[in-house]
Amino acid sequence: GTLSLTGGIALADNQIAFFGTGTDGRIKFDGTDTLEITASNGTGDHIKLKSNNISLQQANGNNYLTSSAGSATTLYFANAAKLATTSTGINVTGSVTASTSMRVSDGEAYGFGDNSYRIEGKDDGANARIGFITGSSERMRIDASGNLLVGTTSTIPFTLSSGTGAGINSTGTVMAGAAAEAGLFNRIGSDGG
Repeated sequence: GTLSLTGGIALADNQIAFFGTGTDGRIKFDGTDTLEITASNGTGDHIKLKSNNISLQQANGNNYLTSSAGSATTLYFANAAKLATTSTGINVTGSVTASTSMRVSDGEAYGFGDNSYRIEGKDDGANARIGFITGSSERMRIDASGNLLVGTTSTIPFTLSSGTGAGINSTGTVMAGAAAEAGLFNRIGSDGG
């Protein structure tokens, strides 16, 4: 049946309110600062809060976490939003520190600004590479052989045939395609020389 009360139920500190057959669900307040909610006498693996809007807050109202149905779940530090979920991933406010490494999926990139400036990695055997993109075009790459290619995405400069761009191969040789300069050195006139 149902018990209806108008004044609530008062339990003394450290007393437990039991729920469920076998009293496996429990709520207890320690009288100071801790409210314990346990499931299956502390061995359960599910505690569910169901609502369209959920927030965890300090006593002064500052947020730890907020979550809204169909919208962001946001984590806070000192009441300042730091990480929020989005429909495409997450947004981080501030810096990210990783104890080991940070990875993106093969063929994806670390982007800057509107993502027209980015560093892309591709791991596909002989064509593996790291590409540097500016203005949405690849300007430089390091290929699977360790060659540094600038202004080109192929090793044509190293064959001295047609093509543009220049590069440094894995042994340190600087070469350029027929339509490019392998090197241009200009002395600064203000150095007294």
